[in-house]
Amino acid sequence: MELKIIYSKREDSIMSDDEIFYPNLTEEERKNKFELNKKNFLQKYNLDNVNILIPIQKTIYEEQDETFNYQDGTYEILTKENVTKYLKGEKYFHDDFLIMDSNIKNILVVDKVADCPMLILLAKIKEENWMIALAHCGGEYINRLLPQQMVDALIKESNVKPQYIKAYITPCISKESYDYDKYPPVASNKDAWKNAIEQREDFYYIDLRKAIVNQLLSKGLQKENMIISDKDTRTDNDFYSHVAYKKGDLNKNGRFIAGAVFID
Repeated sequence: MELKIIYSKREDSIMSDDEIFYPNLTEEERKNKFELNKKNFLQKYNLDNVNILIPIQKTIYEEQDETFNYQDGTYEILTKENVTKYLKGEKYFHDDFLIMDSNIKNILVVDKVADCPMLILLAKIKEENWMIALAHCGGEYINRLLPQQMVDALIKESNVKPQYIKAYITPCISKESYDYDKYPPVASNKDAWKNAIEQREDFYYIDLRKAIVNQLLSKGLQKENMIISDKDTRTDNDFYSHVAYKKGDLNKNGRFIAGAVFID
């Protein structure tokens, strides 16, 4: 049994059926193209027996109703039963993150990203009993202290001490590429961004990786147990980038997927 951290690249085509990426296609054509891209991606990386699960993560911008819970740090534990249901396309996951153990095999849990990292935490309970917590971890979620909440939940569910938990951060935009001409409005919680935003003259530079790592260290994780990609989605041509697109690079308009899977 093996945990694989996996992400697609631009050469794998856009991993989304959003109209903004395919304005000239019908809804059915967009969905079919997305399904084909996913299928080709799995075949390319010898993951033919794997299914891709793309959760719908809670966001402060989502419409509320009486069933929606905005309490920070809520999560869902994936089971064989609810995975079967979710793979049929039902919408779910009005929570901040997912927890999955190694009994759920060959299910690649990902999110569609284009500058934000996926944060994946791994706790080895026993030799063949592993558990992960994972989430799309962009600025909004960092600001709400999601990395800390993920550690707390994983410790609660696995009973593994924080110094034995491993962390993985997938490719994302780097500090030198992520600049604002004003203090970034998403960073309202100063404790969440300590030493992760630098002002130089009239610009602010945002270090997503450092903000996440600081929160993990504050919970007792060890730096030597962190594997952090240094790939910069804005400058690396292998990836789509929302910031690069907004700055005029139209070829970077898209989404790639990133996440984790337990393989038999």
